[in-house]
Amino acid sequence: MAMDIPVGPDSQDIALANGFLWIAFADGHIEALTQEGQPAAVVRTDLGTVALATDGRRLWAAHRNGSISQIEATTGAVTARWTIPCSRCLLRGIHWDGAALFVSNFGENALARIDVETGAITTLPPVAEGPTAILSDPYGLLVLHQSLQENSVVLTRLDHAGQPVNSFSAAGFPTAIASGDDAFWLALRDADRGFISRYDAATLAEVWRVEAAPVGALLLAPPGLFSAESADATVTLRDPESGEVLAVYPTGDLPQALAYENGLLWVLNRRGESLTRLWVGRPSG
Repeated sequence: MAMDIPVGPDSQDIALANGFLWIAFADGHIEALTQEGQPAAVVRTDLGTVALATDGRRLWAAHRNGSISQIEATTGAVTARWTIPCSRCLLRGIHWDGAALFVSNFGENALARIDVETGAITTLPPVAEGPTAILSDPYGLLVLHQSLQENSVVLTRLDHAGQPVNSFSAAGFPTAIASGDDAFWLALRDADRGFISRYDAATLAEVWRVEAAPVGALLLAPPGLFSAESADATVTLRDPESGEVLAVYPTGDLPQALAYENGLLWVLNRRGESLTRLWVGRPSG
């Protein structure tokens, strides 16, 4: 059963923390909704919020101008702020890997590591142009790159300390990434076509590729691999092992962010200025 919830303009990202769905907006405010879609809290942070990360208890909001806000998900209080040292700040992604925060600065092709206990910020060696999304897996960190140069690096593998280990290029423009224990999935776009590829996490070798509508977000959750297919205003559930389509769910206009918990899939529809809440169920067994 689907529920559509209006959220207003300029929504940027969503995250689940402390039983609430949190929505970040470009004007710097972050809203919390209950599982039933009812407003629960509003938090004011810095302007230009672009992405959220969470450990389930705390939220971290990355702001385009280089600042990071820490929010206690239990109270909604902003308990810390840090500023990434940069002259051409254009933050794009933020990720909690279980030990530290990692932030991508698209404007300077740089990454930063933040120790949230001490506030210490470490600038990491440049890896490639256009870093955006950051994820982690048992092998370290994965950084998505969105350079406009042809045949440029689309993904970089870092170790857990943030040091470069490997990278590769692929035909097409990368738009989304999801990670698991032994594999990761990358969405690419070429003209009006889209693709989703599965890669071996240890070797970075491509395992398979399937066609898809252009994808705005990927999420690996217990039911399978979800892809927000922006041009079709749908979310597709695939078998992560084979890429086989298992189900297709209608959403609002331009689905661009996904979150899952306890059988509920939340979809942020940026152009539609709405959330779609879908019951997709839990895996059997």
